[in-house]
Amino acid sequence: MKQEFDYIKAVNNSNQGQFALNTLTNEKGIILGGFNENNNGWKIQFSLDHSCNIQLITSKEITITGICDDAIFMERLIRDIYSEDLKSRQWASDVLCDFIEFNGEELELDLLNKSVDKMVERLSIENDYEVEQKLSEGLFEFLCLEKLTQKEEQKLVIELANLNKEVLFSYLNHEEYAQIPEVKAFINHVANSLTT
Repeated sequence: MKQEFDYIKAVNNSNQGQFALNTLTNEKGIILGGFNENNNGWKIQFSLDHSCNIQLITSKEITITGICDDAIFMERLIRDIYSEDLKSRQWASDVLCDFIEFNGEELELDLLNKSVDKMVERLSIENDYEVEQKLSEGLFEFLCLEKLTQKEEQKLVIELANLNKEVLFSYLNHEEYAQIPEVKAFINHVANSLTT
């Protein structure tokens, strides 16, 4: 059991973003990380190449076949936040948030901007709170990278406020952003709806 845990720990730390093969089904995909759902044991989050779905599989079912660069990994996560499968969207948005936080400094601004556009678009139509929360957190991890000009940051913040998503309240209810009229209106609207 310890050997399997050590392997999964290694997958989380060093094999995230590796191309792999599910040896039971011959399906190809990308390792997103590890997951211990309901304390039922560690499994690998495996994003399938041929469909917009993430499977949980054991370490015994996987063979690593190559290295996936950051751009391909980010594009896969963005694809998977649009999955029709709720669990796939939840896992993808969680990994995406962490990926931006821990790898965002090294990513090209163009890739980040395209990804942020897709995240905002997904957030606008998402109705699962867990996915909304992780997408929101990921967007604000992006803002914390301070890669945007002040004008670009303000444009993104206004776009987020205009989504009128309650999940964004704690992120936008910030002294710096509250000076922006659209954000102030959003904050007041949410605050009023919470008190009535």
